[in-house]
Amino acid sequence: MLQRSDISFDTDDTGRFLPWLIAFMVFLAALSISGLFVLSDITRNLGSEFSNKITVQIPVSRSLKTDGLRKTETLRLLRALTGVKRADPLSTEGVQELLKPWLGDAATLEQLPIPSVINVEIDRTKNISVKTLRAVLLPKIPDILVDDHREWLNYLANTIRSIEIIAFSIVLLVTLTTVGTVIFTTRTSMGLQRETINVLHVIGAHDHYIANQFAIRAAWLGVKGGMLGIIVSVPLLFGFRFVIASLGTHLMPEISLHAAGWVSVVLIVPTIAIIAMLTAYTTVLKSLASLP
Repeated sequence: MLQRSDISFDTDDTGRFLPWLIAFMVFLAALSISGLFVLSDITRNLGSEFSNKITVQIPVSRSLKTDGLRKTETLRLLRALTGVKRADPLSTEGVQELLKPWLGDAATLEQLPIPSVINVEIDRTKNISVKTLRAVLLPKIPDILVDDHREWLNYLANTIRSIEIIAFSIVLLVTLTTVGTVIFTTRTSMGLQRETINVLHVIGAHDHYIANQFAIRAAWLGVKGGMLGIIVSVPLLFGFRFVIASLGTHLMPEISLHAAGWVSVVLIVPTIAIIAMLTAYTTVLKSLASLP
């Protein structure tokens, strides 16, 4: 495949802008694929961590003694239920830490009416749900709040799924755009190399041989453009992760790309080169076959 080409492409200007366009396409594909892996990792981690968790909130009253009794009674009722694996009260400092991303330093004020929070882990195979907990707790403590983490996890999963569809669409659009661009540049290049192609036909060169010359060139341009796109996208990915980490907020998940994600990003370069090579090869064959 890498033998010396009998077609001189030195004066062919189509090879000048194609790598830049491919670089832009690879840049978009790298960001989209990285986003897919990050979102998948976030969904998996959150699902495994919170799918069986329920939060019980006990609003504060005017009496600290009453608050203590209400918390003790709530813990007793929860731990007596079949299907409740754990029921652990969250410390005041822990609640303040949860509120800090929204309230800032105000979350540490002692006069702030911070509710008592109990983290409950349930076994959903035991036919226990939020309705079960509310039916037991509300008659005793009417203003108690019970939140199922699975409900907001479902909303989050649906949102992430929509973003993933957009990312897949971008990758598909990049692929189709690359194919269309290679077809256009290959046909333009064939027009510029018409005399050379005629000479090769006269001396007995087959269509497959001529198509091979264009395919090699397209693959090389794909590698050049792909490497340029990766060189630009990888530092941007590290920079984005650094910016998110420097925010110091719990509202944003940790952005990390594991080995499989990095391998997929790197594989964009040979993939785009193969697509360019095959596209150019088939385009030349079809164009030569239509010649009289």
